[in-house]
Amino acid sequence: MNRTYVITGAGSGISLATKKKLELLGNRVIRIDLKNSDVFADLNEKHGRETAIAKALELAAENIDVVIANAGSALPVA
Repeated sequence: MNRTYVITGAGSGISLATKKKLELLGNRVIRIDLKNSDVFADLNEKHGRETAIAKALELAAENIDVVIANAGSALPVA
């Protein structure tokens, strides 16, 4: 396939599994997460989102074909 994917929340779970499968199919994957990723960013913060976009574009070099927005956060439970 040879596409470039960006996956948020890809440090673990289903996003990490998706990353592995996409790479097995010959794609390039750029992971964005708080840890265990290519781009470290807190997407809950504006600065984190700006940083994530800039670094992902830098790593992609030419283009990004697909974005899988799978990062999530939970609110505190009272």
